Amino acid sequence: GPEEDVEGWEHPEEEEERPVTADTQATTASRRKKKKKKKPSRGSSAASGGTMAALRRREQEARDRSVERGMARQLDELYDLRDQHNDLLMNILGEEQEAEAQREGLLASVPAGNERTRTRMEEEFAGQRAKASERILWVTTRFEEILRAVDLLEAQMNQP
Repeated sequence: GPEEDVEGWEHPEEEEERPVTADTQATTASRRKKKKKKKPSRGSSAASGGTMAALRRREQEARDRSVERGMARQLDELYDLRDQHNDLLMNILGEEQEAEAQREGLLASVPAGNERTRTRMEEEFAGQRAKASERILWVTTRFEEILRAVDLLEAQMNQP
């Protein structure tokens, strides 16, 4: 029929009987490329795909903002905790400075020649100093942990 005269036209039943030549291979390959390059129609499916992508993007942006707000709240809490620990540490150091001044005054008030009393007081004061050092070390360790957490959270918030 007339369709047999059209170049590149293939009839399904004739496909097996026709000899494969370089021309028919090139025509078939060209047709396959054209099929692959076919653009989606601008109908409702493309529009809904675009709408779905926009919706997913907006949802992700909302989640990102929520995470950022949560991280900002955590950072504020860490700043408050850092300030509290800093104040606590400064108070402990101030108290220990006052206690040391009192210990010095008490030792100075021991009469000369009363080495037994002086030795007993020095041993007691050494125990007080050791307890104060443990307390200061404990608070300092917690303070450093808070500072590391602040640094880590700030770094996470500043990542692109």
